[in-house]
Amino acid sequence: MEKTTHVTLFDSTTKGWSQIRVPTPDPEGEEILVRVLGCTVCGSDLHSVAGRRSVPSPSVLGHEIVGEIVKFGLNAPRVGIDGQALTVGDRVVWCVVANCGECFYCQADLPQKCVKAIKYGHVRYDSPRSLLGGFSEHCLLVKGTKCIKLPAQIPLEIACPISCVTATAAAAIDSCRGVSGDNAIILGAGLLGLLTCRMLRTQGVTQVVCVDIAANRRATAIEFGATHSVETLTSDLAVELTNGRGFDRVFECSGRNEAFEAGFEHIRIGGIMLLSGAVFPGPATPLVLERIVRRNLTIVGIHNYAPKHLEQAVKFSMTEEMRSLSHHVVSQWFSLDRLSDAFAMANSAGSLRIGVRP
Repeated sequence: MEKTTHVTLFDSTTKGWSQIRVPTPDPEGEEILVRVLGCTVCGSDLHSVAGRRSVPSPSVLGHEIVGEIVKFGLNAPRVGIDGQALTVGDRVVWCVVANCGECFYCQADLPQKCVKAIKYGHVRYDSPRSLLGGFSEHCLLVKGTKCIKLPAQIPLEIACPISCVTATAAAAIDSCRGVSGDNAIILGAGLLGLLTCRMLRTQGVTQVVCVDIAANRRATAIEFGATHSVETLTSDLAVELTNGRGFDRVFECSGRNEAFEAGFEHIRIGGIMLLSGAVFPGPATPLVLERIVRRNLTIVGIHNYAPKHLEQAVKFSMTEEMRSLSHHVVSQWFSLDRLSDAFAMANSAGSLRIGVRP
């Protein structure tokens, strides 16, 4: 095991990055030490650096992580959430939230909202034992972390987002009360929207319309399985595709009020709207309650996910269709000491993900 670890810290007060070397922590109790193989820059990371959402300072950002097990603490779990044995050298991903398993929310099947939650990539750095983000050579998996071994056939480009957007897409679809044979709108063709497209099609949804203002992303949506990809969803197209009823499911993946408002117009009576894109505070949006009541609508917010969704995301990422799309996901890899360049590239148009490999 390496004696020191290279870490890149973000300071939210100065908006600056610093490179440090710290002693590599020895895992204790139920902890597991992993070597970071790769971490992709999520939209949430971009919001944190831009100041659109608060983040502890300094912190080790990055939560779309793939790691290799280096060492187990004495009482660390040796079995993943899928029942497979875990050993040193295994490539793994883990839930973005470590949970206690005992609080009200853990018992209410919302472990991602645990009152004692530790969220990777969102923790203040104050010692080597708080290496809890992906922009470091090592990451310490704390007690309550749900981990799963990755099959060898899943490429790193697909593997990194599993513990964030892929599992979030699985959680959104799980909230649909069944989707096979339905039709759906996806609002936003970022990686969350694209993975939702692919997942819905894999589950047998026959009509999936993806809406995005960017022509290149609309083209990518077709490759991810969208049957239609448009800049604006017109009433004529909605009538044509749904026999005038409106769409069974609407997935808001962009976090933009105008997308929500446009999609809301096209939900059928008894339909469901899934909101997963709005991850930082924004302006209020007008909503007439009577229109929800009379149309028997369900509106569901999705933030993070439960361990079962991580397992679903891994299985989904093993499919040949998904692996064949890996070249779309990460457009460029950077080394850890070029993290500021990676973020600059991630902010540029056209990138779904930028990757960082220590």
